[in-house]
Amino acid sequence: MKFSLFVHMERWDESVSHRQLFEDLTELTLMAETGGFSTVWIGEHHAMEYTISPSPMPLLAYLAAKTTTIHLGAGTS
Repeated sequence: MKFSLFVHMERWDESVSHRQLFEDLTELTLMAETGGFSTVWIGEHHAMEYTISPSPMPLLAYLAAKTTTIHLGAGTS
């Protein structure tokens, strides 16, 4: 069985900074890789206030440099 993680990059609480959410995403991705997950998916949402990044590609490029075995992908809605 394979496990994947889908992350929307939600920002539900304005008191939490974008930097903190970015650091949380990085930590979560590294934890998923260590835990044997096969893929981390990042959502693509445009013109929505609760997301910290409308384009997943820069985030995926950053995460690709930090990981070695986990697959990375983008999902749209």
